[in-house]
Amino acid sequence: MKPEKIIFPAIIALAIAFFVIKARGCGGEICDNCGVCSKCSKRIFEIVNQYVDDIERQISELGDAPVNVFSAQTSKSIENDINDCYDRGFLGDGDESLNEMQKNRLSRNLFVAYASKFITQAEYVFRRSEWTPAAISTIRTENRRLLNDPLMKLPDNDEPRKELQKIQEVLRQYDQMQAFVERCGRFRASGYALDEYFPISSVQSMIDSAQRFRNTAGLIRNCSRLQTELANVPQVLFDEHVRYLKEKIRQNSGNRIEEKFEYQSQYMSAIYAPLNNQITALNNSVYNISQTSFNDGKTELTRRWQAEGTRVTNTF
Repeated sequence: MKPEKIIFPAIIALAIAFFVIKARGCGGEICDNCGVCSKCSKRIFEIVNQYVDDIERQISELGDAPVNVFSAQTSKSIENDINDCYDRGFLGDGDESLNEMQKNRLSRNLFVAYASKFITQAEYVFRRSEWTPAAISTIRTENRRLLNDPLMKLPDNDEPRKELQKIQEVLRQYDQMQAFVERCGRFRASGYALDEYFPISSVQSMIDSAQRFRNTAGLIRNCSRLQTELANVPQVLFDEHVRYLKEKIRQNSGNRIEEKFEYQSQYMSAIYAPLNNQITALNNSVYNISQTSFNDGKTELTRRWQAEGTRVTNTF
């Protein structure tokens, strides 16, 4: 609401800025700014400031905004109106102290109304199963802004502060779990010598952590995407185990490897058996994924390594 957009004849605008007579005075002089009689000290008329009145209306309407659409832009627009009217002196009808007082009052009212609405809107997202990146980004930005606002330090805002801190805790859990899922996705085992092994203990620890995250109580459990990604961690780690063994097979295949040995038994004991043991040791009790998926991965490894073993032994 830009002041210059409010179109009145100049005389009407001036009248509205200073009036609405409630009663007659007792003959004393009436103050134009406050409407108080100098003789009886009674308020003879109240000043209706249309700029203040319109801002108050917008703040009231903010409380009725839907919970499924964030009101950050609406709040910012009202804040801009308050600052614009204040800068022009429109909030105090020419009285600087009143202008300042009205700005502070309207700003506090806006803050309380928006904080309450934002909390409701954030909880609406958290209680649903779909948490979009855009929604999380808005909640993160607005929650931080409200918590850091100087008005939040006022005693009257203790309850909103507690609710915003709860939202902050949900975001912390979200970030922690999201980072964990991404770390599992980036996990790569290394060390392909035959006397080196896939780090089962580390993998088991990650699988246990994924399960603990899935069982975390509170609103975070409603995020279906995180729950799905956490449930898929064992499959992701199993796929990495299969990739690791495939690479180990590749590094110990071909390249005239049979020429390094005089007897077939030497090849079998030095290369084939050690790697075959690692493939055979692959156990679904660690991963607890679908048996079909586990069998497909293990069968592929066994087929590849047996084919290589057959090729080499036929050369002797």
